[in-house]
Amino acid sequence: MIIPTPSWRTADLSADRRPTVSRSRQAGFRALAFAALALLLGSMVALSPWTSQPAQAKTTVLGTATPAISSFDDDASLTVGVKFTPKASGAVTGVRFYKGSGNTGRHVGALYSSTGQLLRQASFDAETSGGWQSVTFDTPVAVRAGSTYTAATFLPDGHYALTSGWGWPDDGPDMVGLAGTYNYGRGLEFPASTYGRSNYFVDVTFQAGQPATAPQPAPTQPTTQPTTTPAPAPAPSNGFPDAGSTGVPTGVSLSAYTGPSTITRDGTVIDGKKITSCLVIKADDVTIKNSLLQSGQCFFNVLSDEGNTGLTLTDVEIDGQGNTGGDSAINGGGYTCLRCDIHGTVDGLKAQSGVVVRDSFIHDLAQSRDSHNDGIQTLGTTSLKILHNRIVIGGSATSAIILSTNAADQIRNVQIDGNLLGGGAYTVYGGYDSPSVAGKVSNIAITNNRFTTAIFAKSGAFGPLTSADSPVVVSGNTWYDGPNAGQTVR
Repeated sequence: MIIPTPSWRTADLSADRRPTVSRSRQAGFRALAFAALALLLGSMVALSPWTSQPAQAKTTVLGTATPAISSFDDDASLTVGVKFTPKASGAVTGVRFYKGSGNTGRHVGALYSSTGQLLRQASFDAETSGGWQSVTFDTPVAVRAGSTYTAATFLPDGHYALTSGWGWPDDGPDMVGLAGTYNYGRGLEFPASTYGRSNYFVDVTFQAGQPATAPQPAPTQPTTQPTTTPAPAPAPSNGFPDAGSTGVPTGVSLSAYTGPSTITRDGTVIDGKKITSCLVIKADDVTIKNSLLQSGQCFFNVLSDEGNTGLTLTDVEIDGQGNTGGDSAINGGGYTCLRCDIHGTVDGLKAQSGVVVRDSFIHDLAQSRDSHNDGIQTLGTTSLKILHNRIVIGGSATSAIILSTNAADQIRNVQIDGNLLGGGAYTVYGGYDSPSVAGKVSNIAITNNRFTTAIFAKSGAFGPLTSADSPVVVSGNTWYDGPNAGQTVR
């Protein structure tokens, strides 16, 4: 393009001669020059490979929706997420999550590919006390129409938002939400598990209109890492706990425990120890973590029945060493067992009130001719949660889980959900066996469990379930393997 040049530019300026031009003509020349320059620059921009398209409005999957429960009563650290697919190619600019009371600590938002590759992450640095919280990535992530991604947020203190029975798939203006996802662990991890149709109120901010051929950004390195404990072992490929995802984490060096066998000081923490004595807990808020309890001489390896509360066993292995003269690895109430590996005792756990067993592995119990082995047994409880465990008991065991049929009027508020179960005469005993006590059964739910044929073709020698008629709620249970894999357990 040729920019017109005013005639005075070629005038002879020698001998101190200068053009004589009126102010109006000078202004006209300048306007003509600037117009030509603008035309030239506009042509260059149009041809530039870096030209960006007009910005589109940012959208989300959930919009202004709010959860039915803003802070679910679960303080275990975990990553929650939403699986989604864009309807058009564009860019993910950030992540958001809904915050309720108790959802404290430093939160980290992330975006993952369908295979679990970390694409971006960022820390939430400017949060409010509650409601939707947002973080923007330093660099947007280009995503393709029809591909699947997961937006996630790590919650170090749990208390996630929740609505059960959400209407997935959730068809938004630019994206389709496919499922709420989660993964328990001590740091940010790809959340691959789902629970029914739960929505954990994690969301993504998306901007349509980016070129479909835009490259994926390189994964960022984590900006925050746990400093006091090692990263958790990866979850097993089938999604249920096993020896690789429970017990003492890889890399933890154990030292001998030299403290008291009876714990009487509130808030005691036992971390990274090999314990060969039998522990009696008579204090509140005791923590045992990253430790091995190994003894063949204990009636109970851990006893917690003095009315104390807040006992937490996290990443603990309890090895009863085949002791058939004892009773159970843990007995009592007021305790939580998270990622515990339990074996070598007659019964796995005895549970009174206020007990939570989650993401744990109970197996290979100590059997004799007269033993009646149970993975978890309760003789009475007002609160018991058995969530996402692997409890598969071989040999002549009685059950994986038994709610004593002799104590129906003392058993209520029991949730048995999302476990892999197998073995026993019947794998699960649901709480009563006589119509005369049916009216005393209260709030017992056996839901969304998978029953395996690894021990018996019927899961238990006689079947998967007994003593579980209405009013016990039984739903969503399916066969894990065998000829009826995926079908409903009846």
